Amino acid sequence: MSSLAGGYRRHWLKVVLLMLLIAESLSLFVLVLENYRQEWSYGSFQYGCSSLQASPAASNDSFVRWVRLTCPNGPSVRMSPSGSCGVRENPCTHIFPIFTPPTGLLGLYAVDHANPTCPDNSPYAGYLMVNGVGEIYGSFGFPATDLDYCAVTTASGGTMDEFSVRWSLGYGVLSPWFRSSFPSNVTVTQGGTATFTMTLTSYNPYSGNLSFATGQVSNEYAGSPITPPTLSFSPRSVILKADGSNSTLVTIHAAPNTNLGSWRAQLFMTPVYGLWYYGGFTPAPYASANGTSSYQTSTIVYVT
Repeated sequence: MSSLAGGYRRHWLKVVLLMLLIAESLSLFVLVLENYRQEWSYGSFQYGCSSLQASPAASNDSFVRWVRLTCPNGPSVRMSPSGSCGVRENPCTHIFPIFTPPTGLLGLYAVDHANPTCPDNSPYAGYLMVNGVGEIYGSFGFPATDLDYCAVTTASGGTMDEFSVRWSLGYGVLSPWFRSSFPSNVTVTQGGTATFTMTLTSYNPYSGNLSFATGQVSNEYAGSPITPPTLSFSPRSVILKADGSNSTLVTIHAAPNTNLGSWRAQLFMTPVYGLWYYGGFTPAPYASANGTSSYQTSTIVYVT
């Protein structure tokens, strides 16, 4: 009887071991499958070293200083594009950085390891990194895949605290942005005035100082001489806080000799940058790090 019981125990032991082996193999298969799925969807990356070396970079701006960060024997991080990047596009790496900017850091840019300069006067030479915001490297995004970093601080900033940067595959979150809302058309009489309110709302969350200006006011059917209506703003700039809103009053004035008909008026909202917060500096000659100097919208003005 004991022999029979021993046989059952050995049998059950074999069954348990077999089940454990199957479970372990299944877990390993799922892990490999998940890694393959992530690489197929997002690409992959590899750090070049655990501690970066800093060296001063040339700058033509007396208000800021640039520091180049790289590994002793190669790039700081290497992207391997293999993720989906459109139907007929070459592969990309979809990834986002995770870091907390220390006090005094105005911007941290991902730059091409093969290009020894920092984006002092060329915003397209670097990719401004924002914590948690998705980036694309490869044919459809920033063209370089062997990357270093360029940090920009105020010229009198002194010593900056150490900080770490790590990367995570995926799409991340959308970058901070804002939306403007106002009437799509406004009517004003010759020799008169009309007003409307333009409201700005922060998303994701956007914060900053925005100034307003009028662009081209055009009417292709206006006779000669052309006298367009004029637009003014009160106030000329507003502070937009994260997840908040603010507004300005737009006044339209039509002179007695302003041509009748419909006019398309361009409205510009331009970030006013300062040297006191992360993202507060952007390389000249553009007013924003993505190469767009202003955000443009328009409204139709009917002169009757």
